[in-house]
Amino acid sequence: MSSAQESLLKESSQEGTTLVHLSQGQRDYIAGLISGFGKVFAGHPFDTIKVRVQSGNFRNSVDAVVKTVKLEGPLTLYQGMLPPLCMVCFVGGILFYVNGRIRSWIQPNPTIPLTYRDMFLAGGGAGFIVGLVVTPPEVVKLNLQVINQKCEAKPPILELIKRIGFRNMFSGCTPTVIREIGTFGIFFPTNEFFKRRIAHYQDRSPSTLNIPSRVLAAGMGGIVCWLPCYPIDMVKSRMQLRGRGHYSGMLSCATDIYRTEGVRRGFFKGIGPCLIRAFPAYAAQFILFEQTVGYLNTYCR
Repeated sequence: MSSAQESLLKESSQEGTTLVHLSQGQRDYIAGLISGFGKVFAGHPFDTIKVRVQSGNFRNSVDAVVKTVKLEGPLTLYQGMLPPLCMVCFVGGILFYVNGRIRSWIQPNPTIPLTYRDMFLAGGGAGFIVGLVVTPPEVVKLNLQVINQKCEAKPPILELIKRIGFRNMFSGCTPTVIREIGTFGIFFPTNEFFKRRIAHYQDRSPSTLNIPSRVLAAGMGGIVCWLPCYPIDMVKSRMQLRGRGHYSGMLSCATDIYRTEGVRRGFFKGIGPCLIRAFPAYAAQFILFEQTVGYLNTYCR
């Protein structure tokens, strides 16, 4: 076989691996879908402890962990995981799809890097859309997470939704949207900042960082983005657990928390498991996203 024939055969083989045509938006959506599963599995046990502490039924995070595991078993930490898993195909995909589209709108030339401000705007815009979508499953998840399985039988999802009521499915929507805007608006530029700092320390390009370095950057970004947003999450959880009618709005809820529990115990109770959760959850989500996008870019046109 001649060298020309071998070259032609090699090109044909390479073309054979290109099975489908996917736009960049479709690739972002698929990668976001897959990455969401990683985030849920890695972070849900810590989220359960956070929610139980926020409910006011435990003194602190240690008390919640000890009593939950001792009285109800370790699998209780994964209680309420079904709603976020069911929604992950929408939430993860929407997050990265919208973020990618806003980035392209802000800077159409992909060779020009975005500023941190641009990343904040794109991440915050994506978070706004996610916040609107995620509110009903958040309400179901929270109510499942606080059920004591030793004292109360866990109802089927549809029965729980009926018990919660249609109007209550949208309680806490405003703080949910604000939380999502804040966390993702802060995360994307913070993640990029840590990647650049690590790359500078290693004397290499951020795009060539290995997986452990990217895990570190994404995990630290997750912690940083949750620090200022946690008080909003506390208000959101309290509103969603109490339902509509208990508070007149977000400000009413925040005022009640401040008057009865103060700033530290009221707005930052349960922040420990939240920040611990942020590292593996965001690291898993964004590493899976980057790896999946790389795979799709290789095998799709």
